[in-house]
Amino acid sequence: MKIDLQRFARNLRNARNAQGLTQRELGERIGFSEKTVSKWECGAALPDVGTLFSIAELLRVNAETLLSDGKRYFLGIDGGGTKTDLALADTGGTILRTHRTSACNPVDIGIENATVILREAIFEICRGIRLSEVTMFAGIAGGTSGKTREQLHAFFSELGFAQFENDSDNQNIIAAGLGTRDGMTVILGTGFCIYTQRSGVRKRISGWGYLLDDGGSGYNLGRDALHAYFAAYDGTGEKTLLAEEIDRIYAGGADALIAYAYSAGKRAVASFAPAVFAACARGDAVARAILERNVHVAADLIGRAAATLTCEPIPVVLAGGLTGVPQMMDALCDRLRKSGSYQLGILQCEPVQGALMLARRLGGVGDE
Repeated sequence: MKIDLQRFARNLRNARNAQGLTQRELGERIGFSEKTVSKWECGAALPDVGTLFSIAELLRVNAETLLSDGKRYFLGIDGGGTKTDLALADTGGTILRTHRTSACNPVDIGIENATVILREAIFEICRGIRLSEVTMFAGIAGGTSGKTREQLHAFFSELGFAQFENDSDNQNIIAAGLGTRDGMTVILGTGFCIYTQRSGVRKRISGWGYLLDDGGSGYNLGRDALHAYFAAYDGTGEKTLLAEEIDRIYAGGADALIAYAYSAGKRAVASFAPAVFAACARGDAVARAILERNVHVAADLIGRAAATLTCEPIPVVLAGGLTGVPQMMDALCDRLRKSGSYQLGILQCEPVQGALMLARRLGGVGDE
């Protein structure tokens, strides 16, 4: 392969900048002077093969990428709790392909099953394209729990991407909803989570998982609905229309419902959240109290997160399946408007667009 020095210089400069290193820092880490690195980036010289591989390893790129002809692609992956979306774009930002497959949360389905789903999806969307030409960002639900970040990183390393990073799916929403602005994102889905962003620094507020969080999510609404159902069933609680609505969703009866709730997991519990909204629409006081409690928890946490930000009004980007429920949104937005100065908005694009933005940023292209 004929090596174009100017092409190598440009690729090296982009890869170095993507890692936030100066020429001096790069040189020091591989045993060369800043002047030598400058020569490489001016196209005046080329490192030997051994040094080339050392540079590639340090900059987390494929060595072939540093010598490539400039054909580059960017892949964003959003691994949510119910589905996995992928989007592939060229350098100009034109989306070439999209692909949707099943959920890949490794906490829910195990790391081996998650990597099988991801591998098949990546090969499908990148068919006919060398992965050494692809820069990828994957934001995966459950992707930072325990050892999953390291396990996913090892998996992606084996595929030979030009560059890649993996993190939580929350990062996709932050990128898509806020970009580089200060503000917060609020996920209202099966789970509940807030992230604040201030001067580029991100902090998580709540979102510690369904066993630890206490409100604002589909799981919490469904759990509260089931609690009310069984309290009415055994006589320790009020009669409620929730019983009818839950029986519409699951017709097996109380005994079978217990087994189902415990065996089918958090998404099964969250599937009973619509019963709360349906019973509310019928004027049920128990369902209304459940909705108000969950809205109160969500609004309180948003207020606590807002106290850490200095911008005004505070941008609040809402995302997740519950944003499509008018009763939930009306109650939450009404409470927030009374308690603070917020610029409220629902995420207007799929979170995978945020993953694609992060892939482009990683590759030194920047946001569109």
